[in-house]
Amino acid sequence: MIIFEFILRRLFRRRSNILLVVMLPLLTLLLPGPEPGQWLPLPPTFQIYGLAVLYVAARLTIIVLEDRNSGILLRIGVAPITRLAYLGQALLAFLVIVTALNIVVIGVASFLHGIDGATAGALFVLYSLFTLASIGLCLAWYTWVRDKETASLVIAFLLVLIAMLGGMMWPIQIMPTLLQQLAVLLPTYWLVEGLLVIATGAAIGELLVPLGLLLVFAIAFLLIGSTKLAQ
Repeated sequence: MIIFEFILRRLFRRRSNILLVVMLPLLTLLLPGPEPGQWLPLPPTFQIYGLAVLYVAARLTIIVLEDRNSGILLRIGVAPITRLAYLGQALLAFLVIVTALNIVVIGVASFLHGIDGATAGALFVLYSLFTLASIGLCLAWYTWVRDKETASLVIAFLLVLIAMLGGMMWPIQIMPTLLQQLAVLLPTYWLVEGLLVIATGAAIGELLVPLGLLLVFAIAFLLIGSTKLAQ
């Protein structure tokens, strides 16, 4: 687990990472509770936290692009450890960080807003799969773009666009029909669908569709990223 520990140390050696990776998600806890008639009957924390997860994933996974540009991945190619082993330990490091954030944010928000344990557990499972899909999405992007500045600027715009089209900022029903149809191709759409299922107390079986599709997104993005990285 040398790569795992190495990446964790590198990530938290930078003060900017501590600010953006840790403080940004925790700030969502300061949001007020849901208002009567709100389109998503959950505290806004859970809605905005999804966007925070996307940006945390982008901030963490850019280290893979940095390692490729600096020649670290090239040196790994002739070392006893393979690139796929590097990727596996890097993904584990990213998941450990965001999973810890998921536990804290969902746990504290559930306590503050009186959400029961079963609902909090369902939210944790939903956000765990969304976390994996977000990390996979950002990893796939960074393995296809080599310039760090360009990659960072473009993905910042893309994540906001994905969040808006996926219905994280407003009800998807207010968007044109074509955009509503395209939205189902985004992991953010299925996060919101999962949140709606949980918030409305629908049967647990209805949550399996959003969870299953988030898992499909995660696998697809990770396969794209790992295939490109292994080349």
